[in-house]
Amino acid sequence: MNMCGIGGFYNATGGQTPVAALSSLWRALEVRGTHASGFSVGWMDADLPLTVKRPGRTSKLASRLEQLSSGNHTQYVLLHTRHATQGDVNQNGNNHPIVEHGFTTTHNGWVNNYYEIIDELAADGIKPVNQVDSECLNMILKADSIQELADWVDGPVSLAWVDHDKPDTVHLFTNGQNPLVIARTVEGDIVWSSTISILEKSDFVLKDYFHAVPFKQYTLTPDGKITSEYISDQRDDPHWGFHRAAKCGWSWDNLPKADKVPQNGSKRAKKAKPKAVYSQKRGWVWE
Repeated sequence: MNMCGIGGFYNATGGQTPVAALSSLWRALEVRGTHASGFSVGWMDADLPLTVKRPGRTSKLASRLEQLSSGNHTQYVLLHTRHATQGDVNQNGNNHPIVEHGFTTTHNGWVNNYYEIIDELAADGIKPVNQVDSECLNMILKADSIQELADWVDGPVSLAWVDHDKPDTVHLFTNGQNPLVIARTVEGDIVWSSTISILEKSDFVLKDYFHAVPFKQYTLTPDGKITSEYISDQRDDPHWGFHRAAKCGWSWDNLPKADKVPQNGSKRAKKAKPKAVYSQKRGWVWE
């Protein structure tokens, strides 16, 4: 089963945006979905990121990406390609990036307990604007925090987001049920993607990279640093994804283990469904 593709670029050096490489990364993400595509550009000193999205492949918006991200004024770009699971792609609010509830987000995954979440958050006066299940992640961030999201959501979450109250900062997170890779380019900028194979298919030249550790929040800031901290008592190994090995063809590497620590004392976590046990026999999300 294909999933959505998330990726992006963070200007950590103050240099020109590598528009050609950025476009190539967006195209490479289409291996994870072609139902819709979109991007958000955060300009330096801007109040909010600007979001462009529509149904269909990235080629329909390629010129807009080049126009809006070129130059040295771009702080970051969030990229998304969608494989739709809930919410009609022809209703553009269902497509990513999702700009609701004070946050801009791109999500790879789905939410099994979506209706539970929106029913409970309705009591706090927070209601969905669109039909896509990913919007409830924005709702949880508004109502509480990424800590609450990590322990409440039942389903795969790899997430990039921007808080509109601090629009120069990008956050990344995965709960380990979908892959997420973060890298430095040879120029010193920061890029990320669903898998390392997607980054390698792009025109970015990588200096180094790492697979995001589940239940850590990674924060990218204008000083060029990547900081991280655990935001849950849960633990898991990184999901490496499905990629071409040099000698043996397509293969799985480092399947996440199922020895998760019980959820912490979140006020809502006790209502979430138990986490499934993942194994090679039962399967993981395929790229």
